[in-house]
Parts: sequence; structure tokens; C-alpha cells
Amino acid sequence: MSLSSSLVRNITYPLWLLKEGKGKVLEYAREFKRTQSLSQDQILELQWRKLRKVSEQAYQHSKFYRQRMDSRGLSPSNIKTPKDLRSLPILTKEDIRDRLPEILSDNLPKEELIKTATGGTTGSSFVFYRDLNCHLQRQAIDLVYNLWADWKVGDKTAILWGAPQDLSGYSAFKQNLKNLLIDRIIILDCFNVTPQSMQHFAHQMLSFRPKIIYGYSQAIYLLAQYVSQNLFRKIRVKSAICTAEPLYPSQREFIQNTFECQVFDRYASREFGLIASECPLHEGFHLVADSVYIEILKDGAPAPKGEVGDLVITDLLNYGMPFIRYKIGDTGAWEIKECSCGSNLPLLKNLVGRDTDFLVTPAGGVISGVAIMALLTQYGNRTGIAQMQIIQESIRFIRKSGKRAPVHARRYSAYQDYPAQTFRLSGPPRF
Repeated sequence: MSLSSSLVRNITYPLWLLKEGKGKVLEYAREFKRTQSLSQDQILELQWRKLRKVSEQAYQHSKFYRQRMDSRGLSPSNIKTPKDLRSLPILTKEDIRDRLPEILSDNLPKEELIKTATGGTTGSSFVFYRDLNCHLQRQAIDLVYNLWADWKVGDKTAILWGAPQDLSGYSAFKQNLKNLLIDRIIILDCFNVTPQSMQHFAHQMLSFRPKIIYGYSQAIYLLAQYVSQNLFRKIRVKSAICTAEPLYPSQREFIQNTFECQVFDRYASREFGLIASECPLHEGFHLVADSVYIEILKDGAPAPKGEVGDLVITDLLNYGMPFIRYKIGDTGAWEIKECSCGSNLPLLKNLVGRDTDFLVTPAGGVISGVAIMALLTQYGNRTGIAQMQIIQESIRFIRKSGKRAPVHARRYSAYQDYPAQTFRLSGPPRF
């Protein structure tokens, strides 16, 4: 049994949202879609209106931010310009790990917040929270920006992913039923990619005939390599959507030629969801401007357009745990020219960060670096690992280096004497 995309989009998906208490997702999606047609002045006005509201929430209900603003003689009412905003100190990952309870808003019960964790692709992970409305708005943003890649609710999708918190959740029966009626997906778990699992997934795609491929950039490239080298039949899709890792021009071209599709690159993070996305013209990354406010700083001052600087992000949606002036650890630049598509959403370019490789196993498989960090993040409170790097110098041994979290932040001391050897690949293995 297989439902049509139209039936899923118009009947089963809306009914499922209502049943799960997520009816606001479609309402939020209409709001985010309207933002795409606003003028530059209207977008900026919307951003500042949302920024003032989240600043007021933080000042009134977060001990951490109230202390920060008071120490600088600031209040939300006198944060009126980007220069005023820069008076606030940068929020760091260390701040979040060390002072998480003080950052959380005290007017939203912690048990009603949604707990998650960063993927740790910059080598440093932490647990954080978001409120339900923020969570639903993130889902709505995905629905709206998926349309740029012609990805609609109900379209068959092949997903290459490895974060345990994303691949688990429902019981097997409930997940299978939801997949049949709504999601219509097949998944390749990137935590352990072997020639056998790649072969099985490729043959699944031949029979399933997905319209979309979505996943880690390097994993989609690996799949394209396998298909090119081992399948006599073509696998054609409408769009390949790459995220979580850098997508290099040669990889984009190879994926595009192998699957005869458009390739869309996205900039997203666990903290903020989708941050910026290519449109069908692929002239840069359009900022999801009603979700985040971005500063690009060079030596603490705004970087001129076209020049690369550190990305500092303020979340405009998360009231449960405000992120104000958060240094995410990536770099990028504002595009000088405007996109030919006519959108007034700010345009980013030269986004750099989250550069990971694959760990090669003795059995001939590979493990995604993003998936490794996601797993470590899930159990981070047990390991006490604050930051780490893995380097592979031979098939059978790895070496890790890094720093541990402060003693007061650790519950267990496992992995303290993690054995040696390292990973760094010049390119993906051939199957």
C-alpha cells in the first residue's frame, strides 16, 4: 500500500498534526512563506521586533541574561540598533555548559521544554532546550524552504543520517505506520556504512524510487560514488539536499551528474535548525531572517560585505532557552550582490565550518564523523568529554585528543584513558 503525495499532503499529514497537538505548524508555515516576499526594510523591521521580544523575555525570565544586561547598564528597551546589541557579551558554548540552569527561562517549566543536544561537529558539544512553539516553528520553516527544492509533504525521500536522537523515537509499529501514511522515507544509518548496507540502500532506492535525497553532504557523495561504480541502472531524483557538512564544487557536480538532479546546499545547525538555504538559482545562501539574526564579526566589529568573519547568531524563536549573540564556531560573509531570484532575504556566502570526515573500519565500512559526534553528544554527560578530535592513522587504531569538561560537570569518568590512534582521510573510500 502506498498513498499518493497529494493525499498525504492534503489529508493524512494535516490530520496527524492535529492528533499530535501540532496544528500550529501549518499556520506558522504560512507566516514564514509570507516573509519571503517582504522588502528589505520590512524584513529588518520584523527581525528587530522579534529581537526586542526575545531580549525582553531573556531579561525578565533568565537570571544569566539579566545579570549580563545589568552589568552593562542595558535593558531591552535601549537595545535599538546593532551597535547597542554589540554591547552584550558573546554567548559561548562554555557559558551554556557551565551555566545552563541560569540561562533557561523561569516562566516555562523545564519538563515542558524539549531537550536536545548539538552534534558536536566543531568538536565541542552540549545539551540545550527549546520551547514547544519554537520546535513547531522550526518544522514549519523546513516545510517552506523544502519547496525551493520542490520537496513537498508526502514526497518519497531517501535520507542519509546518523544522529541517534533523530533516528529513534517512536515504537517500531508506530514509526512504520507513520512512515506508511505520512513520511514515506527510507533511511541509511550513517553511523555504520558498509559496502553491504550501501548496496542494500541503493537497491531500495531502485524499487522505492524516491523523489528527494536528503542528508549529510559527504554521505550523499559516497552514495553517488557507489551508484556510479556499481549500478548499471540509473537512479534519478528531482533534488539532492546536502547539509551538516561542507559541499565542495566537485562533489556537487558529481552528485548532480550521477542522479541527474538539482543539488541544494543548506546551512543548518542543531541549535537553530535551518539557518540559510540555496534557492533554485544557487547564487548564495538565503538567510531565514525571521528565525535568526546574524552578525558577521571581524576582530569584534562588523565585517564589510564580502569579507569573511565569525558568525554570531541570535535566535528569534526560542523563548525557553534564549540564544543571544551566540558564537557558533563557523565563519562566513555577506554576499555583495543580490540574488537574481528577486528575494530580499539577506544572502550569505563562503560558509565554512563543520568540516568532518569518515572513520574507516577494518571490515571495509565507514562511519560518518557527524554521526560519531552525535553519539558522543547523546552520552556526553557520562563521558565528561568537553571537546575532542579523532585522527585515524591506520585501519585498526585511532588516536583522540581533547579536553575534559570541568570536574563539577562530570558524573562519570569513563573514557578518561581512551586508547590511541587517529582519523583524517584525503577522500572517501571506493567500494
